[in-house]
Amino acid sequence: SDCQHGKTACLNSNLLLVSSNLLADPDATVRRWVVFCLGNLWEDYEEAKRLAINQKITDKLSALLSDPVAEVRAAAIFALGNFFGSTEDTEERRNLEISLALKLLVATADCSVLCRKELLVSLSKLVSCQETRFMEGALELAREEIRALSGKVSSSSSSSGSQSQSSSLSSSGSQSQSSSLSSSGSQSQS
Repeated sequence: SDCQHGKTACLNSNLLLVSSNLLADPDATVRRWVVFCLGNLWEDYEEAKRLAINQKITDKLSALLSDPVAEVRAAAIFALGNFFGSTEDTEERRNLEISLALKLLVATADCSVLCRKELLVSLSKLVSCQETRFMEGALELAREEIRALSGKVSSSSSSSGSQSQSSSLSSSGSQSQSSSLSSSGSQSQS
């Protein structure tokens, strides 16, 4: 991956611990750049993700989703989005990613366009990493909707079956009468 040796050196120098302590810095610029640093560190780097989970850094980042500064919130969304995708396809890891995605949904109500754009990028990463699961979920939702609709159709057609037959007969009869009248009228006029 890009800069793997540099990322390893940063990890070995306790960058996660130092950065974690700076997430509460009163200066918004410091918070923003520390969050960007973390997001870039664990992008495509499983060892950094694993250590961040153990040190509960994702929880601290989730708290920054409500930071008063939009750029810090956007950086937090970026960093959490870079957490998606793993070479470890375990149930625990999938649950963590779903949990992070649910936390990110807070940003759907963010008034900052920057935050909402970053949210789209982050969620697209999740969908890309879990494409099969999302397709299975969408298919199941479609099946449930078809079942619900077929239940409504069968119950409404049985209760109003005679009404719909008589109304369709009368409307089709009047339509055919009026169309034959208009066609014969137009023929007789010419």
